[in-house]
Amino acid sequence: PYIAIVTNIEDDHLDYYKSLENIQKAFRLFVDEVKPNGFALLYNGDASVAEIKAYTRSKVITYGEKADCDYYMQDWQVAGKGSKFSVYYKGVYLGEVKLSVPGKHNSLNALATMATVHEIGLDFETASRGLYDFKGPKRRFEHIGRYRDINIVDDYAHHPTEIKATLEAARNCHTEGRIIAVFQPHRFSRTKMLGTQLGRAFMGADKVIITDIYPAGEKPIPGVSGWMVYEAAINAGCDAEYLSSFPVIEEFILNFIQDNDLLITMGAGDIWKLGISILDKLQKNES
Repeated sequence: PYIAIVTNIEDDHLDYYKSLENIQKAFRLFVDEVKPNGFALLYNGDASVAEIKAYTRSKVITYGEKADCDYYMQDWQVAGKGSKFSVYYKGVYLGEVKLSVPGKHNSLNALATMATVHEIGLDFETASRGLYDFKGPKRRFEHIGRYRDINIVDDYAHHPTEIKATLEAARNCHTEGRIIAVFQPHRFSRTKMLGTQLGRAFMGADKVIITDIYPAGEKPIPGVSGWMVYEAAINAGCDAEYLSSFPVIEEFILNFIQDNDLLITMGAGDIWKLGISILDKLQKNES
């Protein structure tokens, strides 16, 4: 590649890579493939990403939240349903960026975009306006619908870090009412390796419901189920339920949900169907 942007390196896709060390090696190889006249843009807030700088021959540019990065953001704040922040390059103010999507993780991605824009000589203001017009991809804090003062959102998050970031974004833009998360664990292998971390990730929700695992073609692993995530959530102090099937979850939520609640369905499987079905039933119950 001419430009390689590395946002974070974590213990995901372990069914293929087997270990975090192998994932780190893969990213080092990726960054080493950058063309001589290109550059690698690395997030300085992730230790595994920052370490790449010591191993690569490629030109490295850093970005993050601290002033020791080449590009950094300051004055980050919630702005409506999105956020805004100031961009600096080596201490020089470049401009303000406003986003229509919530969450600091999205702001950091936008910072990486603006760093790339500046490096290749594109206009900052034009790019900034383009970012503001970006409404987010499907299944990333996607607004499914609204019933009275109840909002339903769907998100693809299925890794602990993604879950935490999604719930943080939800809390930033949903300051009144409860956050109810319904999580469908993805793959038996991932649940076996990350079950405890997954459960702990839901401390930002007022209520969490854990479903059965979405297998994604995997065969069951003895002793591995959504119960592992549920137990970890309970042990972390979460208000959690383990409800295996969609019909049971629907019935529970329809009796539990109230005005000003935000319902988030989360996972990489077919959990998105649940939010649509619940919204449909809420609307039909009204009529």
